[in-house]
Amino acid sequence: MTGIVDMNDKKICILSFSDIAWDSRVLREIYAAARNYHVDVIGFGDWQPPIGVRYFPLPKTTRDIRYMTMYVALLLAGGVNPAAWDRCFWQKKEYRLARDILKNEKYGLVHANDWDALPVAVTAANGLQSRVLFDAHEYSVEQGIDISLVRLRGPFREYLLRTFGGNVAKMITVGEGIRDLYHDHFGWNSD
Repeated sequence: MTGIVDMNDKKICILSFSDIAWDSRVLREIYAAARNYHVDVIGFGDWQPPIGVRYFPLPKTTRDIRYMTMYVALLLAGGVNPAAWDRCFWQKKEYRLARDILKNEKYGLVHANDWDALPVAVTAANGLQSRVLFDAHEYSVEQGIDISLVRLRGPFREYLLRTFGGNVAKMITVGEGIRDLYHDHFGWNSD
């Protein structure tokens, strides 16, 4: 994170829509960042942060039949009208709550952990002079177990990545192969 955070504003936020207590990658990032920065964390689960780290736990959207029906309908509609994909994304309350927390705080850096944190971080950082670090992990467009949902979600995720990915200060991935996929498909360079 050194080099992308102004040393005069050492407050960062790690945003991860994962269960923080069980996400070893995020935990390593939190502990590493806490050595040099004031760290806030936004995520899921019952996790006790170390001293000096603030934690904002989020509730998860209940994925009942009504939600899933709306989700699939918006995914399908997005192929014709991309505004439906925006609506699809923002229907999750945890995304809206995280965006509001980020807007109410002043961060030198927002660390967007994985594809779903990217739109939230970029939207919140817009106009606040916060920089965004996108931790892409895997190649998100094709990520998923259920192939039928991957076919629906792939274009949706690609739209989100193209819409918000150009507004990041830096991008990192888990390895060279993933880095090359993002470069080949989006023209992005990462560390």
